[in-house]
Amino acid sequence: MSNDHGLTPTEKITAEAIETAVEAVRMLAGWHVWPVRRETITLRAAGDRLILLPTKRVEEVHAVTVDGVDVTDSADAWEDGELWLRDCPREGARVVVDFSHGFPEAPPLMGVCMAMAERSADTSSSYQVGGISVGPPGSALTPQSTEWVVLDRYKLGPIP
Repeated sequence: MSNDHGLTPTEKITAEAIETAVEAVRMLAGWHVWPVRRETITLRAAGDRLILLPTKRVEEVHAVTVDGVDVTDSADAWEDGELWLRDCPREGARVVVDFSHGFPEAPPLMGVCMAMAERSADTSSSYQVGGISVGPPGSALTPQSTEWVVLDRYKLGPIP
């Protein structure tokens, strides 16, 4: 794991706990969310002009190919992750998109990550019920109800 999230360990919160929380939040969101990152992804066309990118914030589309043919000049991207192609690719066509996406920062979600990391470090909040240990570390990586409200703003919906 690389520290690309900008969160800093504290006396109570280790770098490992932060990395684990960030990874859990990114997995739940369905994409990396922050910071802006350049990626090349390969998708299968559904047979219409709309390609849904796995992001909620497109910064820039650098290149688009359909079955190896450059269609960058005929592709229009919307910030929310919609990519519209001028010509309709055949169903199952291989679409390769080189793009930059993500938010420079996501302060509310970064706060959720720090809260989760702090809970995972607080071993005093677990207790024994019979032969079962209840509480962190495992439950610390599950967002609390108020944290789900924040996470849901960044979470990807289903992509067909």
